[in-house]
Amino acid sequence: MFEIGEEIITGNDKAFLLNQEQYDSLPRGERKFFRRAAGDDSIHGGRVSDFSWLFYPHGNPKIEIPDENCLRRRLPVYFERHLESRRQSLKRRSTRAKPLNWWGLSERRASWVLDGRPRIISKRAVGRGGFAIDPKAEFATVQGFARLPNPMHHGEQYSPVDLAHGYLSLLNSEVFEKILALYFSRVPGWDFAIDSKRVADLILPNLSERARDPDTSRLIFRLIELGREPCFGGRAGRNEIDQISATLYGLDFHDGE
Repeated sequence: MFEIGEEIITGNDKAFLLNQEQYDSLPRGERKFFRRAAGDDSIHGGRVSDFSWLFYPHGNPKIEIPDENCLRRRLPVYFERHLESRRQSLKRRSTRAKPLNWWGLSERRASWVLDGRPRIISKRAVGRGGFAIDPKAEFATVQGFARLPNPMHHGEQYSPVDLAHGYLSLLNSEVFEKILALYFSRVPGWDFAIDSKRVADLILPNLSERARDPDTSRLIFRLIELGREPCFGGRAGRNEIDQISATLYGLDFHDGE
């Protein structure tokens, strides 16, 4: 139901990830070369609550940087503050896919980052509340994953964004946290360390199919509604999400308590 977008690897976070203050201090003309980035410190309570700015001059011919002279000319402040002093360490990086240029990301994952589909993004160490929706494909994920809906698994009743909100509810449920426990080990802080090689194996109900089933169509409608609510509708809403998720998995939610 989802295509998995693996995390971007910068190779040097201090060189390529800027906080809001650093980003704001750049000249306006240099800011267009950056993209919002979410990761382990960004997602809380099922929402993106904070983010960084990733140097990502890709996806638009107007911001492509073909050589170092162009980099110096178009981003003089960023180059001087964040790249020049790290030149040698960036050149020494050991990566599977060596960047074409020393100022490039180690793994830029352009195939999904530049895909305009809505997606659900998550932290690398994830538990309940660690999944968030990115309906306009604004974020790159550093230290995390993206789940892009497969068009083959979406019907006419709901749009991809609608269904993404439904999955958002389900993924942030206590029931799904129990599913995670079957696949992954907990890390300090009680989140689960997600292995990129196994993340695609996680069992998810097909919400598009269940929406066409008279017995469960109302449940899918409610998952979507609650996924759009602030804080998933509060405690009562989260409890309802848990009950619906258990039903979709064919479980008795109270059995695991």
